[in-house]
Amino acid sequence: MRASLAHVPQTLALGWQDDMPGLMGAARALIDNAGGLTAVQALAAGLPVVSHRPLPGHFAQGARRMAGLGLSDLAPDDATLLAALSRLTRSGTERDLRIARGRQFFHDEDEQLARLLAAAATGPHDTDGARGASSMDG
Repeated sequence: MRASLAHVPQTLALGWQDDMPGLMGAARALIDNAGGLTAVQALAAGLPVVSHRPLPGHFAQGARRMAGLGLSDLAPDDATLLAALSRLTRSGTERDLRIARGRQFFHDEDEQLARLLAAAATGPHDTDGARGASSMDG
């Protein structure tokens, strides 16, 4: 991802970092490929999330779930990524609503956040262990 974004103006793609709160405070959006804890941290920090080509398995499932809940965008290709970033990094109603939606999950004694994390980490299962619908689908 770093190599493909190196030529994009006003874009800095970093490798492993230790100061996530500082970086999130300075950013306009998070591009994520896992739909996991970093994405949830971004929601708490008021940072819009775009999942770009998420990793297979539960990572992709978590990214789809977050997008389905209106918490993030899912960008399967570069054109969709750039369109999402254009919308979500520009000040205005869409950005404000996305930030508010993300922060909403940190109220009500973290019940909604716990459900989101559980769905992102394990995916919904029915009683025999097969993938199935969950109460978050409805």
